[in-house]
Amino acid sequence: MAFDKSFLSNSSYKHTNLFGSFSPEKRRKLILVFLWKQMDIIANINEAATYATVGAVLGVTVYHNIGGGGLAIAGGAYGIGLGTFATGGAVAGLAVYGVKKSVLW
Repeated sequence: MAFDKSFLSNSSYKHTNLFGSFSPEKRRKLILVFLWKQMDIIANINEAATYATVGAVLGVTVYHNIGGGGLAIAGGAYGIGLGTFATGGAVAGLAVYGVKKSVLW
């Protein structure tokens, strides 16, 4: 049995896409705006990753300077290790990045 290609030339078959109702010029403009925004997002991700990395390094530096930490809750004590300090530093770095983006937009 051969492959039936008649549906490809069928006029009732309509391929719909996101830009189907726009003129070719409008499509080009929309695609360029979309690509520009994607490049902006990539730049922001790189900057946010830098802030998180610097924060993590600072968290590890604090850990090595004070030698660890602990958390006392309801009569019990829990040790706070290197990973927690690094994670806290990364979160603090992302917070600084968020403040920078919101204030200095």
